[in-house]
Amino acid sequence: MLDFIAGTDIPMRLSDICAGLKLQRATAYQQLKTLADAGWVELREDGCYQLSLRCVSVAAAALRQMNLGDRVEPILERLVQRTNETASLTSYQNGAPVIIQRVEVKRTIVARQEVGARLDPVTSASGKIHIVFEDPKALRELETLDQNPIPEHERLKIAEDRIAFSEPGTGLLAAATPILDSSGKCIAALSIVGLEHQNEILSSGKHLLEAAEEISARFRL
Repeated sequence: MLDFIAGTDIPMRLSDICAGLKLQRATAYQQLKTLADAGWVELREDGCYQLSLRCVSVAAAALRQMNLGDRVEPILERLVQRTNETASLTSYQNGAPVIIQRVEVKRTIVARQEVGARLDPVTSASGKIHIVFEDPKALRELETLDQNPIPEHERLKIAEDRIAFSEPGTGLLAAATPILDSSGKCIAALSIVGLEHQNEILSSGKHLLEAAEEISARFRL
């Protein structure tokens, strides 16, 4: 239930939650009441349910306990200095890549993507990485589709270069590469993002790959 609500972009009515989870109304209501009583979800005045801010504080605590910032942020900072672009780390959650760590480049006009932001699983550079490098969480989502959403020629290119680019036309351009654990599984994606009309992203592959390898080594410790 909590994952379903977290995976939606807008607050949901009870009827929509029942339809999405294929639950009886009484069952869904009881689960929502339990979550609301515990402070995980809130019932709005318009009758819709949404996550509470407690989820944000718990997520922040989880990151602190993992020492993720201490292990990763210095590498992201160096990547930002070398590429002059904003750097982010994503984890695949509830059907989409979610930014879990981010260091912003210091200049007047930047590509703003906040921690906690959900990226498109197919058109974003990070989403493509999670799919092509078979992040277990992404693979579970793909099992529900008739075919892989990324064309074969693009998948082969991404697998060979270890870099994926976001789809054009949004005003932003991102490049991403996988973070692998000790068994070679994709557990995260490292990306840099900037304005689409600039060329830094296209020429920053070497720095991106080097930073990803350093982060992967940290996760293997």
